Amino acid sequence: MTLQPSVSVMMTVYNGEKYVSQAIHSIRRQSLADFEFVIVDDGSTDRTPELLAEAQARDSRLKVITAARLGRAKALNLAWREASGAYIANLDADDLAEPARLERQLAYLQQQPDIGLLGTACRVLDNKKESERVVYQPLTDAELRRRLVRQNPFVHSSVMMPRRVLESLGGYNEHFRISVDYELWVRLAQKYRLANLPDVLTAKRVHSQAYFQRRILTWDKCKARIVIRWQAWRALSNSAMDFRFVVLEPVSRWFFSWASNASRPNQPSPKCSMMIEGEYEPK
Repeated sequence: MTLQPSVSVMMTVYNGEKYVSQAIHSIRRQSLADFEFVIVDDGSTDRTPELLAEAQARDSRLKVITAARLGRAKALNLAWREASGAYIANLDADDLAEPARLERQLAYLQQQPDIGLLGTACRVLDNKKESERVVYQPLTDAELRRRLVRQNPFVHSSVMMPRRVLESLGGYNEHFRISVDYELWVRLAQKYRLANLPDVLTAKRVHSQAYFQRRILTWDKCKARIVIRWQAWRALSNSAMDFRFVVLEPVSRWFFSWASNASRPNQPSPKCSMMIEGEYEPK
């Protein structure tokens, strides 16, 4: 490996003992060997620190940083700022990268220097149903901008960005606890072009066993959705703002989530469900 690797892969993990070893292995087996792997252990209390130490002992390309519950956005910022590669890729601690992922994304970005964010198609693994499906997102900059106004068209575990892009934007917004990737993409799209590869180069896990808790729409989530949708529509759309979509839909979903949860006395309230979901759960 060169002193300055071509790609730095970043990962943040909190109590990820069940899948983190598989995620690390998927990066170690990449066809592109010229990378470093920066992992921030954000205060894990399970066997995660032990597993990370074992992995680091086996592969000098791993760099493990121990933090004390920074939260997702701060941990991600710590990871890429500690990285030295000209390109930064992300992999969540319970997801997987296909062997050719880094090689194909790096080649594309080197050939297309105006692209500021590159994702891929992905396999979605449902652990409860023991099934999988493939999700394809729009590919071109124009299509992605239209989609970005209404939803996040990038799988966070599939993205790669030039480091200079993160530096110019200041990284992830640390005022957000949720949807930190979506918020960054909206800001990024105002300065750089976007792209997705059609290749299935990532596998994302869906944890159906926590379905009810994840579907609870907390007031914090409601506010975050309104802010991001407002910013996206104002920055990326030429049409009149759809007030029903931007404001009324998140508020309505929060209200019905609250009302439904209130009818279940043994279920946590939306107010405290953020503690159950954590900052590393799927959106």
